[in-house]
Amino acid sequence: KAEQEQMLMDFELGIKPAGEMGREGDSYYFVCQNDSILWPGNEGTLEPLAPRHWQALGIDFQVIQYIGALAGNPCYLVETAVEQPAPVGYAWVSLRQILMLASEDLFAFAGRARQIAYFYRTNRYCGECGGRTRPHRGELLLECDACGHQHYPRISPCMIVLVTRGEEVLLASGIKHRPGLYSTLAGFIEAGENAEQAVHREVMEEVGIEVEGLEYIASQAWSFPHQLMLGYHARYKSGEIRIEPEEIEDAQWWHYRDLPMHPSIQTIAGRLIQEFIDRQED
Repeated sequence: KAEQEQMLMDFELGIKPAGEMGREGDSYYFVCQNDSILWPGNEGTLEPLAPRHWQALGIDFQVIQYIGALAGNPCYLVETAVEQPAPVGYAWVSLRQILMLASEDLFAFAGRARQIAYFYRTNRYCGECGGRTRPHRGELLLECDACGHQHYPRISPCMIVLVTRGEEVLLASGIKHRPGLYSTLAGFIEAGENAEQAVHREVMEEVGIEVEGLEYIASQAWSFPHQLMLGYHARYKSGEIRIEPEEIEDAQWWHYRDLPMHPSIQTIAGRLIQEFIDRQED
């Protein structure tokens, strides 16, 4: 117990003093195990867990960190020390499952917790010299014991775009999509590119058409494992659909009133589609 309490002090980054970590019942704890998060059986909400409950649940934690406040309640990341079964009344669920179970705010915090847990797990050793890394007490970063090199969480910027043509939208079914699901086009922004250049390049590469009139709509942190999606609308300019078979199974124009199965409004892709529909019906 003393060792766990010391670890709790060691990994608290100073954003909130250890003595203010939250009273029982007013803090949220996101318990991560590999790429899964411990989720309660009531699905739609996340029950607050006091630290003393972890032992009762049979959870041995490895790391804990303050990750922000939700509705005034402090939120913490906890990572399990070893792989273990979920306690009664809980389940280990994926972030994609949480997307459909939780509110937008809860999903955002779950994604942040998983992304930071992934960062810790994959950066235990310094990429500069191979030394052991440890959390910095003032910032969200890992610092090498040997050479002092500082490692920040990786964030990979991506573009995602809904291409429109009059009252039609271009949606594609990717080779990794579940059968029947059509979505917007997306891709990583490459070194030396800005987001708009990436939109033009990815649309041409994936479906062989040119676009114009790019309009930024919104962004979404997409922790699978560390993307930041920058969402756009773009108007069709020229060309015929010619798919990239290594990434796309099918791509078609769809009238906005007759769309195939597509992502939910909780995703940036779904929001881009709904934004276009709303504009057509105003």
